[in-house]
Amino acid sequence: MKKTFILLIAVFLLAFIIILLISMPFITGMHSYSSNLNQNEPIWAESTWTKAVCNEENYCLDVLVTCKQGKVVNVKPIGKGVQFSKEWQDPRTEEFKAEWC
Repeated sequence: MKKTFILLIAVFLLAFIIILLISMPFITGMHSYSSNLNQNEPIWAESTWTKAVCNEENYCLDVLVTCKQGKVVNVKPIGKGVQFSKEWQDPRTEEFKAEWC
């Protein structure tokens, strides 16, 4: 009885590990790619993220930035802008604020 129980647990663990290894690309998102990418381009050749853009009067707007191969291909405003007080200081470095892709 004890040997059967241990064997059953071992088979269950082995099956779990095999299923985990097979499904790993789906868990990590490695299977995701854009259909308009060239087959020779790496998957990360196109990326999208949000960025806050602020002017000298502390008015900031979130935008959705899309880059392809290190170049901006689209910038789209999202949400509403925010007006910060005159005393507000943007905590980001100038280098970070200037970086788009």
